[in-house]
Amino acid sequence: PGVVGDAGGMETRYITIRGVDQLMTSVSVDGNKMANGASAGTSREFQFELIGSDTIGRIEVTKSPTPEMDADSIAGVVNLVSKSAFDRPGRHFRGSFGGISRLLDDRDRIRRNWTLGYSEVFGGKLGVALNYGHRQTLLPLDVTTMSVEAAVKEAQYMYTYSFSNFRIKRTRWGGGAKIDYKLSESSRFYFNGTKNLHMEHGENKDENFTTA
Repeated sequence: PGVVGDAGGMETRYITIRGVDQLMTSVSVDGNKMANGASAGTSREFQFELIGSDTIGRIEVTKSPTPEMDADSIAGVVNLVSKSAFDRPGRHFRGSFGGISRLLDDRDRIRRNWTLGYSEVFGGKLGVALNYGHRQTLLPLDVTTMSVEAAVKEAQYMYTYSFSNFRIKRTRWGGGAKIDYKLSESSRFYFNGTKNLHMEHGENKDENFTTA
């Protein structure tokens, strides 16, 4: 309750907590603060669509800072916890394969999506987790704009009207590796590395109408 995802296109871009602007939300990965993730680089907001979900095991939300936390987030803290082999002791192989399509939209087709995962704990001390994913989606947008006479009278006329048909294809692939060493039940050392690539290709067909 009180947590809302703000979508940009087809993906959740921001997270708003308790109705406070997303600029006031602090984001961390495994307890380590993340740097500015805004595409323009002019604010402290973090864009979640830049993070690949295949390496994330769970999401922790703290709505109000606790005494041991830094007091740098008015809205709250979102902590992304990466997958660890100790989450499921033993050896595990995971995979998924599917497709995304708008069957009633002739602009789209079935786009393959698949993931692979492996995790294993060696000797109860050393854990290795590998995860990879590949996803592709299409975002069709129909945008209309118009220009209306700027005059104070009973009726104003429209002198330009344009229609834009955007087709934005997004492809995201990447994964990560996490190595944990459990020194004791209360102490653990880990190495975590991730790599995510994002490619966006767009097509646009404009139709403009001008009236005199």
